[in-house]
Amino acid sequence: MAIEAYADSPFSYRGILELQLSHADSLPSWLNDNSGKFRFAEEDNDRINIGTTGIDWQYQLTHTAQFKGSVIYNADPDHELSFTELYWRYRPIPNSQWRADYRVGSFYAPLSLENRGPLWTSSYNISPSVINSWIGEELRTLGVQGRWTLQGKHRGSPNDFTITSALFAANDTTGALLAWRGWVKSDRQTGIGQSLPLQSLPTFNEGNVFDQQHQETYPFREIDHRLGFYVGTEWKHRKKLRLSLLYYDNQADSTVIKDGQYAWSTHFTHASAHWSLANQWEILAQYINGATAMGVDNAVDAPFEAGYVMLAKTFHRQRVSLQWETFSVDDEDNTVMDSNQEQGNSINIAWLFQRNKHWRLAAQLTRIHSDRKQRVYFSEDPSINETQLVGSVRYQW
Repeated sequence: MAIEAYADSPFSYRGILELQLSHADSLPSWLNDNSGKFRFAEEDNDRINIGTTGIDWQYQLTHTAQFKGSVIYNADPDHELSFTELYWRYRPIPNSQWRADYRVGSFYAPLSLENRGPLWTSSYNISPSVINSWIGEELRTLGVQGRWTLQGKHRGSPNDFTITSALFAANDTTGALLAWRGWVKSDRQTGIGQSLPLQSLPTFNEGNVFDQQHQETYPFREIDHRLGFYVGTEWKHRKKLRLSLLYYDNQADSTVIKDGQYAWSTHFTHASAHWSLANQWEILAQYINGATAMGVDNAVDAPFEAGYVMLAKTFHRQRVSLQWETFSVDDEDNTVMDSNQEQGNSINIAWLFQRNKHWRLAAQLTRIHSDRKQRVYFSEDPSINETQLVGSVRYQW
């Protein structure tokens, strides 16, 4: 729903201003040097907070090429305005059954089923699954991507096939959050150049094994001058069923540290399925399985896994969804006082009401259970149940 700034201008934009009000029974947020799983936690109860706020813009160079960008304002923990995406997109006029789509710059990899709205927001929840929360925080393509689609309509077939391939840089610290913080439930996206806080772990103290690590992680840093890659494939059937598979490897040299940031060797396989049923019912599922490692002889070695299943129904400008997810991080190293072990699950119920083209109301109830061994370092119970009820008012233009 892009609204052009001027009728005959190649420049168009759309924006979001969102306010949230939440009430949680939880640990303090990880954004405030703690281990709570929510962006807005108990310390923010009954306080109006700024949710996703920013602008998507597009400049049409030609019929086949355009510049696109997204700028987001994050008030937490610091007041920062930054790009989350900025890239050149080129879709040449096809001269065969294949349709090509190229991107160069900074953009999201084609992973999320939930985050299909403006500013890469969820079309089903206020806060997306832990998988897409992590993608928004630590995962970005800063490089070049090509997607080639064999369209069925040109062959009299109900099936479309897509191949995706990309080379990227500046994603070397991806994995630090999963190992040293774990999975969270959050709609906060990290801007290019922004940092995220890490809890004051004992291993960060002077004289300990990771004392070169800064108290913040910068997800989009180039540390080892090695390119990463991902490759994927997708099958669509009559726009009713979509199955995707993608493999990602940042190929980082895990022995390198630069300016207080370690390179994390991170790879994963991601699978997803979206099934559109009759009467506007939908089933969505995503699954990720991989590992991240850092340091000489893998001083940190943390395999990870997460997945969810969602049932959604759309009716009368409203959408309701029920989502169940599970997540884990394993600890396969022998580093003392640096347990990365985590297991958990969550259930999420959300309601969205698009009152008109400008206003959207939403509510979400989430319960997360997590067992994270790291909490004993801070005299906390490692096994915690956290609950949050959040409401959202969004103005779009």
